[in-house]
Amino acid sequence: MKFHYDRPSCQNLRRVLRREWLETNGLGDYASSSLVCCNTRKYHGLFVTELARPAGRHVLLSTLEESICMAGREFFISCRKHPGVYHPRGHEYMQEAQLGPWPRHRYRFGDVFLTREIMLLPGRHVLLVRYLAECDSPDVPPLTLRLKPLLACRNMHTVRRESGDVDMRSSATLFGASVRPNPELPELFLQVEGNS
Repeated sequence: MKFHYDRPSCQNLRRVLRREWLETNGLGDYASSSLVCCNTRKYHGLFVTELARPAGRHVLLSTLEESICMAGREFFISCRKHPGVYHPRGHEYMQEAQLGPWPRHRYRFGDVFLTREIMLLPGRHVLLVRYLAECDSPDVPPLTLRLKPLLACRNMHTVRRESGDVDMRSSATLFGASVRPNPELPELFLQVEGNS
C-alpha cells in the first residue's frame, strides 16, 4: 500500500508531524520519524536496534542533518524541533512524500530536484539512505550534498542532553568513517558511494 502527500500537505507542519513512517529489517531494528523526518518523540530515530549489552533497544543514529550546497548557498532538507522553534526548516522545500515499501521524499531548489529514500536492509543491520539529484537546466552550478550524522547512543526510553562524555573521534574506513562514541555500544560505520 502506498500513501502519497503533495506539496501543500508536506508544508503544513502541524498536520505532517502527526503522520509517521516506520521501516524495519525483520531483526528488531527500525527507523522511524514523522512524515517530514522531524523527530517528535524519543522513540524516533534513523537507526534503533536491540542490544544484548547494555540490554535493551537503543537509538544509535537519531537523524542526519542534510543539506545541498550550490552557488555559495546552503539549502537544508532536514527539519528538527527545538524548544519554541523548528530549525532547519527543510520541509519548506519538500514537493512530495511517498510512504510505500520505504519512505521517499522529493525536494526542489530552483531547477534542482533532490530525492531521498530510506531503507533498512531485510535480515541485516544496515541502513541505506539514497539521494538522487536531477536538474531541469544545463546551467545548474556544481552541487555538494552535506551530511552530518546526529548520534543519540542512548536507551530508547531515555532522553540525552549534550554531554562531554562522548568520544567524538572517527576512524577512516573504506569509502567512509567509523565512530564509537561510547565503549559500551557498537561501532557505527558510515559509507558513501556516488559521483564526485
